[in-house]
Amino acid sequence: MRLTVLGNGPVTPNPGGACSGYLVESAQSRLLLDCGNGVVAAPELKAALPHLSAVLISHLHIDHWLDLATLSYELKYSPRQVRTDRLPVWVPRGSGQRLLDLLHLLAVGSHFAEEVFEVAEYDAQSVLRIGDAEVSFREVEHYVTSHAMHIEAAGRVIVYSADTAPCEALVALARDADLFLCEAADPIDGPLSEPRGHLTALEAGQIAAQAGVKRLLLTHIWHHYDHETLLQAARSVYSGPCALAEQGRSYPIA
Repeated sequence: MRLTVLGNGPVTPNPGGACSGYLVESAQSRLLLDCGNGVVAAPELKAALPHLSAVLISHLHIDHWLDLATLSYELKYSPRQVRTDRLPVWVPRGSGQRLLDLLHLLAVGSHFAEEVFEVAEYDAQSVLRIGDAEVSFREVEHYVTSHAMHIEAAGRVIVYSADTAPCEALVALARDADLFLCEAADPIDGPLSEPRGHLTALEAGQIAAQAGVKRLLLTHIWHHYDHETLLQAARSVYSGPCALAEQGRSYPIA
């Protein structure tokens, strides 16, 4: 398996970057985890798009889905036919029609989203088999319904935290993962909002240690955070390999 970071920004893109978007590739599947602002511009997504197996949206905050609007235009109006089938888009239960309504609004009344997307819903009990990948979910603690994702293929596991406050559900889902892609949007050295909806780098490290993951990547980080401070915080409680997710970089999992 391989993870490619298409966007790693928080609620707004960092300079020159994009919001949440992660391409997970295995022998028989290509999955896009979230599709935030700017993700469709990524060359890696352009290359994967004709053979993209599915898009999995963790929750309906715009930094995790807004570029579906851009993607719908590309699929509909590109001078070259990008693909001949509708692209499966999976969203949390109860939000499928809401997403379509929002896409219609952004398209100023056009209803072609249904032509290019096949929107379906999942919940915390769902297990999706897409090619050789198995995807399961766990609802985590955020301001709206949000799901972390567990992707397994060829005996390897990637877990994506989505947006979440500290919670036992995420520890359970991340147990023994080969790669744990975990948000760290909250500041290490500043006040934290209540109720919580995000993690600090320290909390991400604590969850990684509790879950016994093999590798930790921190993402969903504001550009003005000091990177070394974030890494020191995570490494103070987690002894495995730890780095910041870099936009445009691929991380193979052998």
